[in-house]
Amino acid sequence: MKLYSVSFTALVFGLIGLSLSLPELGNNVNPTDSRGGHAKHVISVNNGILPFIKPLTGFSDTYSGTNFHIYGPYNIDVSSLATGQTLYLHLEIYNVPNRFTLNNGSASSTSGWKGVASWPGPWGPNGINTSNVGGLSITKGSSNTIQLTVETLNENAPSHLNDSWYAWY
Repeated sequence: MKLYSVSFTALVFGLIGLSLSLPELGNNVNPTDSRGGHAKHVISVNNGILPFIKPLTGFSDTYSGTNFHIYGPYNIDVSSLATGQTLYLHLEIYNVPNRFTLNNGSASSTSGWKGVASWPGPWGPNGINTSNVGGLSITKGSSNTIQLTVETLNENAPSHLNDSWYAWY
């Protein structure tokens, strides 16, 4: 019996130690758009660390025009991240190709054009055929704000297609 109780005690103390090493919940990143309003689909983010279950923060938008269009900038408050930590953005592109750019105030990171199109555009004269999902990352600089902009062009797209996208972290 003593061997069983020692093993059980070791298990309990191991679980307590694990729970103490998990990241603290509640340190949120708060996105806003350039006009000071809150971005769409705001939930929260936890220190940029992925625990077992992590709430998501994201942005989405649509455009039905036929010209070149820039969404944003959307401001991401990253004050809870240490300088040098990386913000990773997950991307989903629907219907019309998009190009995502993150700017930390001193450097930019771009996804390049992503998506599928059989018509010409800034992605090339013969269309584009890349994954509709992807990622983009940038290192936090001295600023507590990282800006996201998203570009699209519907000019040669079939008339029934509207641009839409979703990005989250």
